[in-house]
Amino acid sequence: MTAKDYAKAVGIGIATVVILSVVAIVGLKTGISPLPKPLALAFAQRLLGDVTLPVGLLFHVAYLTLWTVVFVAMFKSHTFGKALALGLALWVSRDGTRRKSPC
Repeated sequence: MTAKDYAKAVGIGIATVVILSVVAIVGLKTGISPLPKPLALAFAQRLLGDVTLPVGLLFHVAYLTLWTVVFVAMFKSHTFGKALALGLALWVSRDGTRRKSPC
């Protein structure tokens, strides 16, 4: 990949972050989301302790941008199906590492 391709992938990643953040914020503010707080904030708090929302947002930007760059680097043809498959694989792998409740 060229530097231009990497820059394009980072731009796509940041655009994706903005779109998904809007969806998440609307879900949280309207009460549609079953989550008490954004996942990126919960992840940042698990790693770093008591942190504020901006730190969680930085985690969100870094995580999604990283995987966007990985996706662009892995696949020469960028299709929705391939993006969906990567997203599902990340979701399932993250779900498998979640601590199980003793109850």
